[in-house]
Amino acid sequence: WLTRIKRSLKALRVLEIATRLLPPDPRFPALQARVLLARGELGACKKVLEEALRRWPSFPGLLFQKGRLLCLEGMEEWKREKSQRALEKVIRGASLCGPGKVPLEADSLLRNQAARVLEAAEAARAGKDWKKALSLLEKGIHYLPPGVPREVRWRALLEKGLCLTRLDRPLKALRILEALDLDARAEKVPFIQAVRARAALLAAMGREEEARKVVRTWLKTFPRSPGSKVLQDLLRKLGPASRPSRGK
Repeated sequence: WLTRIKRSLKALRVLEIATRLLPPDPRFPALQARVLLARGELGACKKVLEEALRRWPSFPGLLFQKGRLLCLEGMEEWKREKSQRALEKVIRGASLCGPGKVPLEADSLLRNQAARVLEAAEAARAGKDWKKALSLLEKGIHYLPPGVPREVRWRALLEKGLCLTRLDRPLKALRILEALDLDARAEKVPFIQAVRARAALLAAMGREEEARKVVRTWLKTFPRSPGSKVLQDLLRKLGPASRPSRGK
């Protein structure tokens, strides 16, 4: 323990000297911030980052250390008062850290909060309280940390799209379902619920030809998926494509 402290002090002294003698380089304050965070000196770290980010506002190493700082500050506040402000600070920090790099304690907090709210949203949906369910879904999605499995995020977004459909807000619902379908296809994941909901909504809006095209594209992309039969049935229900009339 003492050895680690001595090494961190030496590292700080070396970085201070390098900052004074060498040309300006954002890597130096990023490393300083990292060492200060490791020592638990959050105030000193914040000062270093504020000064450096004024000069290099988009340097990834500085933004990452700022994310870690916000997570640690937010966790300290959360332990004292469990306020929304503390939670928002952790959320901002996690977004800067990125997937797989959020401090473990902060990541665990966000996952637990998201799970609690999304469970409440499911109960509201079961009770057909669509407005409450939508509000809770938006809150739960906001809490999800960057490293959460994509299926969890996709499922929450799908439920949000379905709630918007129930609340007669089809254009917003369609934007969400379309983005979900395209994301899943880009990742080569047959997320059948998204394409089925998207096609059904298009058909309900009187856009049957678009619905048929969406289903055919999906079937071409995932011809051997277990969900293919469901979509083939949907395609039959949508009927044949309309043909342009020919003039005499």
